[in-house]
Amino acid sequence: MSQQLNLDFLDIATLPIGTANNTRVEERTQIVRIVEYTPYPRRTRNERRRVGFTRDSSPSGMCLAVENPEKSGALLRVVKTDVDGNAAPDTLARVAWCEPRGDGRFWLGLDVISATNIGRMLKVRHTARRQEVAVHN
Repeated sequence: MSQQLNLDFLDIATLPIGTANNTRVEERTQIVRIVEYTPYPRRTRNERRRVGFTRDSSPSGMCLAVENPEKSGALLRVVKTDVDGNAAPDTLARVAWCEPRGDGRFWLGLDVISATNIGRMLKVRHTARRQEVAVHN
């Protein structure tokens, strides 16, 4: 039996925007692209590439339809392909949110980590670790 690709996840009107006040700073492009992603950094051999499809994307983030949930805050190495199957350069992204879709799959909101905001993210992580060490001592 052959399986057919099901693109019914594009019902955007019924889905949350993903921001507290449902406003966007950047315009999102609503186009379907294939995305491969893996945990970053990979710690074991069984952390294989997974595949998702974009619901929408912008320079600072994207929403994917995926088969498996991911934890908020997790880092992912993301590769998005264009219409011709050409891969864009790898991107590092942080999982902002993950919600079930109702059909057994998940919506995954990703924040792309760029050179402009990576320093802020590392500072927050370093501060959190310092507080964690102080609690354990």
